[in-house]
Amino acid sequence: MKESEGFVELDDYHTMGQSSAEYHPAWDYAPNEDPSLMSMEAYEEAFPPAQDLAKKLGMGSISLTFIEGDGVDNHVARYINGTSQSPVIVLADKVEDQSEAILTLFHELGHAYVDAAGAEIENEEEVVEEFAQMAFGQGAEKAIAYLDGVIAEQ
Repeated sequence: MKESEGFVELDDYHTMGQSSAEYHPAWDYAPNEDPSLMSMEAYEEAFPPAQDLAKKLGMGSISLTFIEGDGVDNHVARYINGTSQSPVIVLADKVEDQSEAILTLFHELGHAYVDAAGAEIENEEEVVEEFAQMAFGQGAEKAIAYLDGVIAEQ
């Protein structure tokens, strides 16, 4: 699947990208059969920088899938644990701004990086949010160095 294709609908799931992980969101989540066009466009624009960050983190292709509902455990997106080599991220269609979509994906890739390292960080939500903000504003290298430093302290 080419990155430029955008979201495609397959078995009622709107998905972009292709993960090599064996996980499929259908195992745990109902599909969002009609996601917001604004949200789809925001994530389509956010996909290339997120895929670029994933590569810099040593990960493979990422996959995004819209799921039913307002979010996952009060979050607009969720990285699926155990898929860090080729991250799978499920999305609610609540983000309609490109910058917010990029930050959301960078945040979830932070969780994937922590998962890949086998680290358990007490304040992981705050740490990966700081990582996302740094990656967005100051570049991947600085953000990765920050996250590596936090992981090394564990």
